[in-house]
Amino acid sequence: MNTQLSNPYCQRARLTRDTFVQLIQAFACGESALSASLRIGVSTRSVNQIWNRVRRRMAAEREQFNPLKALSIEPDERRVRGRRPEPGETYPRLVGIRCIGQQLICEWVPADRSLEAFRVLYRQRIYDRDRHAWGYEGLMDLDTGRIYRMPVPINRISTDPSHPLSLEQFRQTLLSRRNALCGWPMRTFYLHLKEAEWRHAYLGRDMLPDLLKLLRRCPI
Repeated sequence: MNTQLSNPYCQRARLTRDTFVQLIQAFACGESALSASLRIGVSTRSVNQIWNRVRRRMAAEREQFNPLKALSIEPDERRVRGRRPEPGETYPRLVGIRCIGQQLICEWVPADRSLEAFRVLYRQRIYDRDRHAWGYEGLMDLDTGRIYRMPVPINRISTDPSHPLSLEQFRQTLLSRRNALCGWPMRTFYLHLKEAEWRHAYLGRDMLPDLLKLLRRCPI
């Protein structure tokens, strides 16, 4: 039987449709790759490869909400002789948050503005609307979980801490994913960040139907 016809969600791995749906269901429930591999009978390496491809599809889908596309930088240290790297040039710890429609979008703060954004976040410098035309409505330090609501004229992020479109709820989603991963992986940091962003959009709802719809439209 042709694998492409029997499994419309995956065209590379030789998995049946039922097995693949079980893997995606485990991914949607937040199950670990080791636990899913032992329960379904697929190697852990294959599970991680499939899930990373799913994360790439999710990242591409989330980028459509953001008018500013993702920065093509690696979370790797770029060394220059005689110069210490600035915050944001090694591991992008600071993210800027904006509200687009009914979605919260996060992106790395570029290196040329990260040091100044860190000072604004930790109240070491007053935010100047005329000087800082960043476009962010909130800032968050991924290491400490500290958040800051930007005093911009139009800020669509909710001030209610229990609202899904609030910085507090978004921080809880990001920190829960970081704890589940035992820290942010260096190589796939951006994919996991976008996965957390996708999961936050489905708080209290089952994201499996939309995820399968996405994979049917863009199979891995």
